[in-house]
Amino acid sequence: MKNILFIIGIFCFFLAFSMKTFGNEIIPTVNLATGSKKGVYFPIGKGIAEVANEANIKINVLNSEGSIENLKWLASGKVQLCLAQSDTVYNAYNGLNRFSNRNTNIRAIASLYTEAVHILIRRPLYIKKIGDFRGVKRNLKSLLYREIRCPVFR
Repeated sequence: MKNILFIIGIFCFFLAFSMKTFGNEIIPTVNLATGSKKGVYFPIGKGIAEVANEANIKINVLNSEGSIENLKWLASGKVQLCLAQSDTVYNAYNGLNRFSNRNTNIRAIASLYTEAVHILIRRPLYIKKIGDFRGVKRNLKSLLYREIRCPVFR
């Protein structure tokens, strides 16, 4: 928890120094794309907004369908900040998978936390390692909403 608060503090510090000013007035609102209200990213966005508010920075937290939509909103200018998973950022930057154009105008501010991926199987499959998936019928796209970059699944 201390690490997340520390990273949120750094996030707000960089945000404060990156904002343009007009006279004595700071731009009033920054839009931050997060994720589903039922997911993990939305409450993190709310926490970032609370800390930023203490530094007189107004952040409007927007819920979305997730990283892909967040990065598309960032490219279009709908939002100035977004939370996104690193593999999706890689795809957006390089114009891969669901991104038809390269978006090289993105920068990472901070990594909020390490994200583990769990692969669950039915008992009779006897899979003990990733290599055991070769030749096994699988339908990951119906289970996962995000893209998987792993040569085993191609």
